[in-house]
Amino acid sequence: TNSGGTKVGEVGDSKSQSDSEDKSDSAKENNDSADENDSNSEETDLKEEYFVGDVLQNGGLKMVYKSSGVYYTDNEFMQPEEGKKYIFLEFYCENTGDSDLSVSSFSFECYADGYACDAMYSGDNTLSATLSAGRSTTGKVYFTVPENAEEIQIEYETDYFKNEKVKFIYEGEKD
Repeated sequence: TNSGGTKVGEVGDSKSQSDSEDKSDSAKENNDSADENDSNSEETDLKEEYFVGDVLQNGGLKMVYKSSGVYYTDNEFMQPEEGKKYIFLEFYCENTGDSDLSVSSFSFECYADGYACDAMYSGDNTLSATLSAGRSTTGKVYFTVPENAEEIQIEYETDYFKNEKVKFIYEGEKD
């Protein structure tokens, strides 16, 4: 009886192991898709990377990546260091929710070829507003980057508490 019980137990164990592995794998997939579906009810799918013309819907905040380019200033005291340039990204932001929302250039971080770059807060029409429900604004974020940078990404924090971010890709003069 023991050998029979052991044999059945072995078969049962190996079967239940593979079953439980399958179940845990599919449970993980189901949980992931359930999490995505839950967040989809409040916001659309968040892509990892956004390009000029793309729309980010983050909860009640709709952001349209309108344009990008090099920023020039006539102010002789505000020129970039040698070997560097100022860039901008322009956004249209609309509060599609029911309560006030704030948008600010402080929510953006720039990386050129993987290295952090300084923000510039004295450009024209800097992005900064508190929007009532149904209100909108247009504004720009500015950064100082090396002139020869090959890849420039601007990270935007979509959820401060979960530390979730998306990347806006800078591709030069685009609108």
